[in-house]
Amino acid sequence: QVGRTARAGRGGTAVSLVTQFDVGLVQNIEKSTGKTMTDAGVREDDVLPIMSEVMKAKRVAKMKVVELESEGQDDKRRHGLNRTGLKARS
Repeated sequence: QVGRTARAGRGGTAVSLVTQFDVGLVQNIEKSTGKTMTDAGVREDDVLPIMSEVMKAKRVAKMKVVELESEGQDDKRRHGLNRTGLKARS
């Protein structure tokens, strides 16, 4: 059970994309939860075409976050606030 579905008392399925570098993490999760994850049998050739789209979206999102943080810092400077939101000393 995952997220809001679980909180609503309904079952669901979670999908995790795992590489060879994640095996130890998956094993730790399985040990902690007492559940064994199953291989969905997805072929790498089926996933690779959409990975570039995913990576592009991730880069765009990260740039937007940096832009918004920068705008927030600009607003703070204009209003004489430091990073904590308190008035900067003169």
